[in-house]
Amino acid sequence: MMRTRYWYLNRLFSVGLVALLSSSCGEKSEWTEEGSDEDGRSGLVSPSASAVPGNGGVGGITWPELDALEKVAFMAGVLAENKDREGLLHQRTAILEMGWAVSPKTMPENATNQDHVHKLIGDLSRLVNGMARSDMSDERLFALAAGLYPVVEELIKASGVSRNSVD
Repeated sequence: MMRTRYWYLNRLFSVGLVALLSSSCGEKSEWTEEGSDEDGRSGLVSPSASAVPGNGGVGGITWPELDALEKVAFMAGVLAENKDREGLLHQRTAILEMGWAVSPKTMPENATNQDHVHKLIGDLSRLVNGMARSDMSDERLFALAAGLYPVVEELIKASGVSRNSVD
């Protein structure tokens, strides 16, 4: 059971990393997993239908950096809930890079409620910058990591970005 959970978390991280790497290369795409093995686990990472140019996803608003962060923030929340300091420290670089990639500069021009989105980006920046510190207690690290996913969820709702969530 534990092995399956870590496999799932590893896949979430991989998909998020692929999406981040593709978005940092200038490609505006979203990624999904297709196929499965005998245990029902996904096998192939490929572009989703909303990655097709001109197909802005279900809601028409995409934000690849936020989509990638959602997956990593979800994983960080699980690690914080399980008080897994080693796991969080291992994922910290990805959390920082993806967290800092969500900014007013990368925000979609057609995002709804832009004033609220800017406020939430400030909240997210405070959490991510806090995680960059190396001199924090375990409880502080867990609190910061646990706060990421709720802020990301609120950013998704406020900006009107189509959901490609880990729910």
